[in-house]
Order: sequence, then C-alpha cells, then structure tokens
Amino acid sequence: MYFFFFCCVFIVGASYGVLFTEHESAFSNFRLWESLGFVIAYVYAPRIRIEYAQIILLCVLTLSMICYTIIDIKERRRKKKLEKDKPPTNQMDSEATTAF
Repeated sequence: MYFFFFCCVFIVGASYGVLFTEHESAFSNFRLWESLGFVIAYVYAPRIRIEYAQIILLCVLTLSMICYTIIDIKERRRKKKLEKDKPPTNQMDSEATTAF
C-alpha cells in the first residue's frame, strides 16, 4: 500500500514539474494541500464509519481524475495552438540566411 502511495506522490510531483515550469511555488503549494488533506483525514477518521470514509475517498478520487483529465486536455490544446502559431522553419531558409 505504501508503494502505491509513493508512486502517486512521485507522479503528481512530476506532473507539477511539467505543467508549472516557471512557477517554483507549485511544489510548495502541492505539499501544503497534501498536508492539509492528511490533517483532515486524521481528524475525521475516528469519528466516521469505514463505509462512509471509503465513499468520501472514492468521491475525491473520482473528482481528482476528472480534474486531471481536464487539465491534460487543456495542456494538449495549448501545446497544439503554440505549435500551430509558430512560424514554420525551412532548412532552405536557414541555409540562405547563413550564406550571406
């Protein structure tokens, strides 16, 4: 179980590194919300039945998967738009300008 948890943490950290290359605060923001989630889970765990805790976790997991999919789609569209807006470079054009 811990192996799965650490794999998820590494994947999320890598995703933040790819998505937020200019913003170093993304990692600290991620750690803040991760710690807050641990605190909330620690506080409500003794007061709630296992079935309800599993339902809450399943809802949070589903919501996070939906949000990740939305972010992934938006990022792909942004990259395609940047590639489409970038002027095409020909090998012939670069050779002609370096010849002079």
